[in-house]
This record gives sequence, structure tokens and C-alpha cells, in this order.
Amino acid sequence: MILMLRRVGKRAGVSSSVNPHAFQHAFVGEFILNGGDIGTVSQILGHTQITVTKQFYAVWSMEELKREHDRFSPVSRLKGGAAAKRRG
Repeated sequence: MILMLRRVGKRAGVSSSVNPHAFQHAFVGEFILNGGDIGTVSQILGHTQITVTKQFYAVWSMEELKREHDRFSPVSRLKGGAAAKRRG
């Protein structure tokens, strides 16, 4: 199974680790970044506690954290708004 995944990954041009666990990590990351909640994905993975899911899967790079902050923060919505104009 792992050799097959590595061959498929190589043909697809994947340069990072190719194994079932890496696919699981990618799934969880995409699930959450696409709006899924950690409780649901924790149940999908069969974890008995959300803390396990958070500790091992909900780990983000600074770039990802900044992007999500900009996307959801009420402060970032002020850019170009009345508060931003008062500062300018």
C-alpha cells in the first residue's frame, strides 16, 4: 500500500512525505480550513477526545494562521472602512 502511494505521489509531483498518515493530516487540515469544525473531524477520525485531534492535527504554520486571521477577524474588515479612513 505504501509503495503504491509513493509511486502515485511521485507521478503527481508531490515532494513531501507520501503515506497514509500524511493523507490523513492533509484531509484534516483541508476539512478545517474549508469550514469544518474540529469536533466533527475528531469524530470522523474516531478520537474519543477533541484534545487528541487538536494536538496532532490542528497545527498551523504562521502563514496559515495569518491568512485565516485576515479572513475571519473583525479587525481586518475595518481595512478600507470608516476606522481606516479616520486613521489615514
